[in-house]
Amino acid sequence: MEGRKHGREGLPSFLELCHFLMQPSATRRGMRYIRSIDKELGFYSICIKGYEPRIYWPVSWGLWTLGMVLSEQFDPHDWHYYQIGETTLRADDIVVDCGAAEGLFSLVASTVCKHCYCVEPAPAFQPFLQRTFRGIKNVEILPFLLSDYIGDTHMDGIGISSKESLDASAPSVPATTMDAVFFDKDLPFTYLKADVEGAEMQLLEGARKSIRRFRPRVVITTYHNPAHAEQIKSFLHGVHPDYNIRVKGIVPGGQPVMLHAW
Repeated sequence: MEGRKHGREGLPSFLELCHFLMQPSATRRGMRYIRSIDKELGFYSICIKGYEPRIYWPVSWGLWTLGMVLSEQFDPHDWHYYQIGETTLRADDIVVDCGAAEGLFSLVASTVCKHCYCVEPAPAFQPFLQRTFRGIKNVEILPFLLSDYIGDTHMDGIGISSKESLDASAPSVPATTMDAVFFDKDLPFTYLKADVEGAEMQLLEGARKSIRRFRPRVVITTYHNPAHAEQIKSFLHGVHPDYNIRVKGIVPGGQPVMLHAW
C-alpha cells in the first residue's frame, strides 16, 4: 500500500491490517469503476470509467468476481494492485500479461504501452478477448499456456480460477515456454505480469533466459503457494542479483499476495 509504513520484510503493518479489515469488500470497491453495463447475448458489455474500449464478461459468471478483478486493477489500496510506483506501466513498455483472463490488465496496458502480449490459455475466455481487442492494434492475443515445457495440456475450471489440469477430459490447450516465444525469437519485453493460479514457478523456469537477457520489471502473484514468495525472490536474484524486490499483502495462510521486482 503506497504512502504507508510497511511491516517486517514488506508484509502489512498493524495499521495496514486494520485498514484492510475495515474497508468495503473488493467487489464493492471494484464496481465503482464501472461507468455502464449493457447485457447482450450471454455476456455483459462493460464500459469502465476513463476507458473507451469495452470489456466483455459472461453473464453466467455473475458480477461478484468482476468487481474483485476491477478492484485488483484500479484500487491502489488493494493488495493485489499491480502498479505501485516502481512497477507503473510506461509508454515504452512491451508487456507480457500472463494469465490475462478477461484481459483487463492488457486493456489498461494498451492505453499506455507500446505493445502488450495478452497470454490466456483458457478456451472460455477466447471469444471475449477477441471481442474486447478487435481493432486494438498494440495487443496480441496468445492463446496458450506458458510453463516450463512445450507440448499439450488441459485446462480445468471455468473463469478466472482456470488452471492446468491432469484431467484428460478437460479442454486441451497448447503449452510452451516464454523462452521459446521471446528469447529464441529475440522478441524483447520490459514488463512481466503474471497470475497463473499457482504455476508461477513453472512459468519463471521457462522464462529464465528471457529474464536474463531482457531484465523486465516483474509483478507476480505469490498467494497461491506458501513457499512462492521466497522461491520467486531467490529465482529472480539468481538470474539478476541487482533486482530490487518488494512483497506486499497477506492472505489467511500467512503468505504475501504479490511480489514486485524492478
